[in-house]
Amino acid sequence: MTKPTRVILVTAFVIFSVVFLIHSHVFAEISRLTNNSYDDKYPQINAEGYVVWHGSNDDNYDEIFIYDGTSTTQLTDNSYIDWYPQINAGGCVVWSGHDGNDFEIFLYDGTTTAQLTNNSYDEEESQINDNGYVVWQGFDGAYYEIFLYDGKTTTQLTKNSYDDTCPQINAGGYAVWCGYGGNDDTSEAFLYNGSAIPQLTDNSYGDYFTQINDNGYVVWQGSDGNDYEIFLYDGKTTTQLTNNSYDDTLPQINNNGYVVWQGVDGDDDEIFLYTPDDDDNDDDGGNGGGGCFISTISIFK
Repeated sequence: MTKPTRVILVTAFVIFSVVFLIHSHVFAEISRLTNNSYDDKYPQINAEGYVVWHGSNDDNYDEIFIYDGTSTTQLTDNSYIDWYPQINAGGCVVWSGHDGNDFEIFLYDGTTTAQLTNNSYDEEESQINDNGYVVWQGFDGAYYEIFLYDGKTTTQLTKNSYDDTCPQINAGGYAVWCGYGGNDDTSEAFLYNGSAIPQLTDNSYGDYFTQINDNGYVVWQGSDGNDYEIFLYDGKTTTQLTNNSYDDTLPQINNNGYVVWQGVDGDDDEIFLYTPDDDDNDDDGGNGGGGCFISTISIFK
């Protein structure tokens, strides 16, 4: 190969590399989805990049909006409040909206909007999974109870003499929530596993902020009598991930069993990450799995 030929090839390679890098990395951008004279709040995004939020309209009532990657559509337009939307991977949206008397649950399926509830009590805190199952807390005249819509029918999961609140649902239709059950008037963690409702905690302290992943693993913050600690249920047993003299709160869990939370280190709040043993991820593909053993807990400052 002659020297001029090598120079041409090297030059062409450099130009190609520069063009490739520019095309691959420079065109990230920040888009402003709203530009108006009223508040837009509580954005949620799905895997396809669809975004939902609630924003005030010209009458100062909160309405539901969806951005589909190209344009924005206003899903509600009435003289009542519609707020706190949630969106799944298919673009279905649920929210709590006022009907003139109380708050009800509404579901947008990508084409039409259906009112899932219609009674004289408030329905709130709706969550939706990727199969279109919806859970929420609804008042029955005395206490808040948990309800599940499976795409066809609505089932009341709880009916008791205490409040059940803040439900979460996974891809398999399993739900978790906090309820003031047990032997005393403290919040406990409950799990609906498709057929039964085992009570995950039963103590004289508060357990809050339950979260569930698609394998049925559940995390929550629970008091040990002195401060809040983080607990993990793996489908069989419960493990206390933290044990210190400071508050550990607001846990989140992914489908690999990794758990993050915020915890006080004696001076301020820091972020902690629990990384499970590799064996913990070898589940049977359903809701449940093997035992959990602490591998590492990392702190991020």
